[in-house]
Amino acid sequence: MYPFSCPRLFPREFSKSDYDVVDHLSLIVSQPTSYAEDFQDALSLFDYCHEQRSVFISLGEEDELAKAWQREFFSRLSSWQLVAARDGAMSIFQFGESMKFIKAGVHMAPSLSVMIDSEAWKSANRRFKKDFPRFEAMRHAVAHSAEMIKTRAHLKKNSAGQMFIQSSLSGRQFQATYDGKLLSYEMSQETLNKLTLVLSEFYRAFRRADGFVRPKTSKHPKP
Repeated sequence: MYPFSCPRLFPREFSKSDYDVVDHLSLIVSQPTSYAEDFQDALSLFDYCHEQRSVFISLGEEDELAKAWQREFFSRLSSWQLVAARDGAMSIFQFGESMKFIKAGVHMAPSLSVMIDSEAWKSANRRFKKDFPRFEAMRHAVAHSAEMIKTRAHLKKNSAGQMFIQSSLSGRQFQATYDGKLLSYEMSQETLNKLTLVLSEFYRAFRRADGFVRPKTSKHPKP
């Protein structure tokens, strides 16, 4: 799927005091890739439903039973698209959180952190914030939709002006309101491409540490 691979971290090649941290990082460093793939799977479901809806629109309606069945399945396809879009929003959130946790872990392992390209991380962070500026709020809107309307005060707080949207699709645009703001993102290949570019920059920061094997004469990686 991607023109790059997940960094390989070998815990025994770093400082002994950093072993546990690097060992854990070696297990979770692939998580951003997994969440990008989750988004891709959600997009595949969304696109499949879109294609099937187009097929049903083109079909003739021979009798009342066929009409009723087509209406039911057309509605079901629309619901599946909304499910896919909500899952896509959650995947974007988990993607961002996993990068955050990996960076925090790296800073706890000095012998690894000296090998990280901080400029590549900054570039990835800038790109992610630019392309997904309110990803946390979008996650909250999806994950806590019932809580947002539990009282009239909550409903007012989570409306954008006079408008409240719990979860809605307009073409490929997924929308929801939360904390007084209208939030949206596009369920599309372009969004997946944006995640891929962020991922490429994020992993580029590990290029010195990827597959690193400590020379026998050296006790730990040199900055």
